[in-house]
Amino acid sequence: MLLEAVHSVLGQSCPPTEVIIVDNGTVAADVEGLPKEVLYFRIAPRVGASIARNFGAAFSKGRFIAFLDDDDVWSSNFISDCLERLAQENAKCVYSSIFQMGPETPICLAQPSSENFTVKGLLRRNVGASGQNFVICKDLFWTVGGFDKDLVVSEDRDLGIRVILSGAKIRFSTKAKVFMRPSDGRERLTSHHPRRFALLWKYKSYLGLKDVLILSVVFSASQIKRQLAKVVLRYPFGATKF
Repeated sequence: MLLEAVHSVLGQSCPPTEVIIVDNGTVAADVEGLPKEVLYFRIAPRVGASIARNFGAAFSKGRFIAFLDDDDVWSSNFISDCLERLAQENAKCVYSSIFQMGPETPICLAQPSSENFTVKGLLRRNVGASGQNFVICKDLFWTVGGFDKDLVVSEDRDLGIRVILSGAKIRFSTKAKVFMRPSDGRERLTSHHPRRFALLWKYKSYLGLKDVLILSVVFSASQIKRQLAKVVLRYPFGATKF
């Protein structure tokens, strides 16, 4: 699957100036057959997606950066469609549509837009912020702090929220698409994984009564208690601030 992902990047109608692979898998990836222009880095296993992505971004030299998991692919015009939106609107970040590969026709999982891509929208559910469906100005990426290494899941939504809060101009492309494979190990866009509570705690000041009622239904009391304990330990000085 890695080679397929790489070829979907190198085969773009507007090829990238560089391709960087950061491997943090338990078992090193089979890199035989990778094109010579691809840079490959093997880092400590299972350090998390945030650290791996930030590592790659740190080595990038371009003005804009994008990310892609090894089991996903981009549409052939993904980069050109996103760059077109960036140029037209003088934007700093563009998000694309997300599709799930199917046996016949891909299924649209999310179509982010200016109406749903908000802080509350991303806290309540994933309206279309994944690690592989955006192109962002590298300066903005580092200005907002990159991916949060302390978040085990929802680090993609967290980045989207911080981009929104930065005030940077965000645009959306319905033409650019990322195709994701179904995976039992990946947090679904509609997932209510208990570890998501860390993200909600981080942005608790943006949650209203309606959100609290939703959370009380989504998460059981025991789940919240377990995750809250972890968050309090992780953020000992901010745990009592509301």
